[in-house]
Amino acid sequence: MNLLVKLPILSDLTKDIDLTKFFQKFLFTFKCGNPITLALELTENVVTNPEVERGIRHAKEMVASGKKTFGRFKNDRKIFPAS
Repeated sequence: MNLLVKLPILSDLTKDIDLTKFFQKFLFTFKCGNPITLALELTENVVTNPEVERGIRHAKEMVASGKKTFGRFKNDRKIFPAS
């Protein structure tokens, strides 16, 4: 799978798939009543792209330190593009 992440055309596709899987799992986990930090922790391992995984992990750390989640995603447009 690491090879797919490195190929330019496929890397964008795998990142999009990873983001879709992450946000679906995160939303489900969060809607079940889990705190944001736990939802991020439980969902960071559903992705295959190491860059996306690092972004999720960093967002979890930012939230745990009291910063807003939206700000973390907003500041890292390379991993979490705006819609």
